[in-house]
Amino acid sequence: MLQRLHAKYVDLCSFAHGLAQANLLKMMFDNRSPQRKLTTDAQIKDRYELEVKSEAFMTSFYSIAQCTSELTALYPKDMDIVEIATKAWGFLSVGSLITKAMWEIRTCKLLGAIA
Repeated sequence: MLQRLHAKYVDLCSFAHGLAQANLLKMMFDNRSPQRKLTTDAQIKDRYELEVKSEAFMTSFYSIAQCTSELTALYPKDMDIVEIATKAWGFLSVGSLITKAMWEIRTCKLLGAIA
């Protein structure tokens, strides 16, 4: 599961490392770019919120939640870790297609009856 999340992380990091798709979006967000003049400020803001900011936030959140869940296998008696993972996945298990898949494939088995 963490290997799959790594691919998503690499995609999000492309904004810092200059991959092609990220460069296209960066041109769109740059005030000096000719492409910037083809869209409104509201469209730019909406696209940034959707494709960069919210995507990065959600990926970070479910990656942290999954890592915490993986720790429950190593420390099953640490109720703080179990409680935090369970609370996080209470929201995530119904949040999006990828988090539903993560829940069904791996996390539900890790948290078991507690969740």
